Amino acid sequence: SMNKSLIATCAFALAWPLAGQASLVARDLDGNATTTEGYYDTVLGITWMRDRNHLATATPGMVPTGYVNYADASAAVAALNANSAFNFGLNGWRLPTADGVHTIGGAGCQTGFNGSTDCGSNVDTASGELAFMFHDNLGNVSSRDSSGNLRAGSYGVDFGLVNDGDFLNLETGRYWSSTASYRLIFNIPQNGQVSFDFADGSQAITAATAGNRGFAWLVHDGDVGTAVSNVVPEPASLALVGLGLLALGRRRARAHGVPT
Repeated sequence: SMNKSLIATCAFALAWPLAGQASLVARDLDGNATTTEGYYDTVLGITWMRDRNHLATATPGMVPTGYVNYADASAAVAALNANSAFNFGLNGWRLPTADGVHTIGGAGCQTGFNGSTDCGSNVDTASGELAFMFHDNLGNVSSRDSSGNLRAGSYGVDFGLVNDGDFLNLETGRYWSSTASYRLIFNIPQNGQVSFDFADGSQAITAATAGNRGFAWLVHDGDVGTAVSNVVPEPASLALVGLGLLALGRRRARAHGVPT
């Protein structure tokens, strides 16, 4: 019946944004057990700041979105770790790492599309913590398929940052890692920081120059928070239900040849 179909569709939509987040556990960092400030990743063994933009909020003079060059991002992290008013009493916050870029696929950054490389689209998610978050935790896909072809559809709807889970202020764009690496161009090493682009789901080497900017997302080694009680759906999570329903409707329409 129609009612049963609607119930089933809603159940699917509720599960959709959470399906890829089995490794994330809500954590209280400020001493109020009814609020969530972090998420512990049980696979990577690190705690992600729930508010991606917390660093900019805690740093006087930083641009509101926290879209800064690598030197400014690093300096802001160091300042936050020295300021207990903003670091929740924890001084080990850092940018995500991408240590797998040094070893996966050979020396330096190897670009590809089929999931076996550490740069490009559909990268091996063991190559970096941001790649793991984007693909494995949040279930997002790159803008290009395993053959390198641009996927059908639209950014933010069919690929790219479609699902941001219960995190706050995730942006489409480049994110800095703390890992330095290189890629070879005509056998000449081009050095930089490993970065991950949440717009198209690609990993690359970005020169740490004053003109190159990216977002900074704080993580901390280990499970540094406490359990959260009385967890209720956040507005962002409820919004994702609507996105799930919309995406499901579009997929069904395309399957039946109906323009969307």
